[in-house]
Amino acid sequence: MDLQETKRFPSNHVNVDVPFENLNLQAPFPGKGFMKYRKAQITLTSKKEEIVVKTVSDDAPVKLAKLQADEVRKLATLVSNVNIAQFLGRCNNVPNLLCYEFVNGTKLGEYLRENFQPSKIHQYDNTKQKRYHVPEKGSVETLPRVALQIARGMKYLTALKFLHPGLRSEKVIIDVSGQCKLYDFVSNDNAKDIMAILWDKSVPYQWMPPEYLFLEKLGPLVDVWSFGVLMWEIFSYGALPHEGKGRSDVEKELRGKENLPLPNNCPGAIWQITLNCWAQSPEKRPSFDHLSLQLSHMCNDNKEYDEIQSK
Repeated sequence: MDLQETKRFPSNHVNVDVPFENLNLQAPFPGKGFMKYRKAQITLTSKKEEIVVKTVSDDAPVKLAKLQADEVRKLATLVSNVNIAQFLGRCNNVPNLLCYEFVNGTKLGEYLRENFQPSKIHQYDNTKQKRYHVPEKGSVETLPRVALQIARGMKYLTALKFLHPGLRSEKVIIDVSGQCKLYDFVSNDNAKDIMAILWDKSVPYQWMPPEYLFLEKLGPLVDVWSFGVLMWEIFSYGALPHEGKGRSDVEKELRGKENLPLPNNCPGAIWQITLNCWAQSPEKRPSFDHLSLQLSHMCNDNKEYDEIQSK
């Protein structure tokens, strides 16, 4: 849904009640797990708009349905922001159907692999030497701005007491205009309980810091570590971090204070920001406010500076 359409709702709070009769549910998106997504049409002021509906699966624990119902009140505080998938309301039936704007785009990981990842174009006879090129679809100059948009989305969520456990490229949609939007964020209050159910034995350990893998702690500075891994994904053109390694392998590397390798085409300034996100002590990691400010300077975007000056 176009963000302009959400202006029908009050400016300081989302009107959470969406009549079920206004919804036309369509085929679900493919995927496993207790959370299900499907496209739908919603009728607003006699006009139909595409949206995405999120709900729990039929086999989900009752506790998860209760937690999602509790999330509605908190999600309603998220007024329109260009870097998150906007919550539009819910249908108060069982299970609750949560309505979000439909973003016409693709997951960031897929976008990076399609537009930037090197591809083999020649292999010399009887040798292992290969020559690579980067497809001309993508412009590497746009990548810092992609990171900036995600940092701004996280800055907004953090300020309103939301977390994004396991933040990674698959949890970011980039639309046809190049706008990045985050989805699958949860409130601080319910994050631990929700993720314990959703992840169970499938923790995205490649993106998680030591304090989660060893102590199961969540918080904004955990998200900062994950953002650093996401930065690595961006400048590795969608490569999988710690590819081929199990959780025990990653934990061993973390104990040995080993980092992911420097991507071939990563600017030095970006790499330093990434390393700062991976500080072993959480309190030494930068905040999303600071990350947004640093990246905005790199992108010659003065939004954060102007905000500071206006205070």
